[in-house]
Amino acid sequence: MNYAEMIKSGPTVKPPRIVLVGVEGVGKSTAGAQMPNPIFLCAENGLVGEQFAETKNISPKSWEELLGFVDYLRTEKHEYKTLVIDTLDWLEPELYRFICQRDSKPDKKLKSVEDYGYGKGYVVACDEFRGLLSKLESLNNAGMGIMFLAHVQIKAFNNPTGDNYDRYEMKVAKQISALVKEWADAVLFARFETYTEKDGAKAKGKGGDVRVAHTRHCAAWDAKNRFSLPEILPFDMPGILEAIKKGQPDDAKTITAEIEALIPLLPVDKQAMVRTWLETPRTSAQLARNLNTLRATLTTTETQE
Repeated sequence: MNYAEMIKSGPTVKPPRIVLVGVEGVGKSTAGAQMPNPIFLCAENGLVGEQFAETKNISPKSWEELLGFVDYLRTEKHEYKTLVIDTLDWLEPELYRFICQRDSKPDKKLKSVEDYGYGKGYVVACDEFRGLLSKLESLNNAGMGIMFLAHVQIKAFNNPTGDNYDRYEMKVAKQISALVKEWADAVLFARFETYTEKDGAKAKGKGGDVRVAHTRHCAAWDAKNRFSLPEILPFDMPGILEAIKKGQPDDAKTITAEIEALIPLLPVDKQAMVRTWLETPRTSAQLARNLNTLRATLTTTETQE
C-alpha cells in the first residue's frame, strides 16, 4: 500500500454538525426548520404550529425504526439536505428502552437503565449511541447536515476551585451529553437576553425580548464552535449559517490576504515569523484566529505609542 499517495493537505469541507441547546420557547424547532431543506426526526406529537405546515417530519416508534430511517437517508436517493433530531432528550428514553429490552433475560428483566448496576447501564447506552453517531457521521460525509436540538435544565455545579454555582446543562445524562458535544462542530446555546436593575433592595429582571446564541463555553453554559464564530450572535439561523460559511475553507484566501496586508505593520522579527507560519496549509479557522491575534497585537502597540 502506497501511504504517500494517501496523504492530503487542507481541511475537509462538509455541512456542519450542530447541537442547538436552548431555553424553553426560544425557538429551537423554528431554527431547525430554517436549515437547508430539513427532515425532522421527532417525538410522536411531531411539530406543533402553522409555521411547520410545510416541514417534512417523521416520528419513529422505536429506536430500531429511528436507526432504519437514518440508514434510508444514507442509502436511498432523497431531496433532504439536513437531518434535524428534535429533541435529544426525547431520544434518550428510546435508547434506554431499546437496550433494556435487548439485554433482558428470562431470569432478569431490565426495567430501567439503573437495573444494569451502578453506572453500567450508561456505559451500555453510550456504546449503542456511538453506533447512531457513526451512522450520522456517514450521512454527514455524504453531504447532509446534522442538527440535534436539546432542552436545558439548571443544575448545581460542584466547583473544585471555589464556591459551587448553578449552570445550564443539557437535559440528558452527562455521558450522552459529553458524546454529542465532542462529536459536534458547533454547540450553540440559545437564550433570551436579560439583565437586572436595582429597584431599592431588590433586583428586577429586564429585557427578555431579544434572542441570542452563544458560541463559546462559559461558567453558565456549554458552547463551542470550530468556525471562529463571534462569541455571541443574534439567534437567527440563516445568519448563523452565513457566519459558519464565512469560516469555512473556501474563505481561507480572503483571510490570508488580510493577514498579509497586516504583516508590514508588525515588528521585523514578527513579520518573518508570521510569513513562515503561512507557508504551511491552514484551515480558515486557524487563519481567523491568527488574524484576530495580529489585530489585537497591533491595537496594543498603537495604544502604547
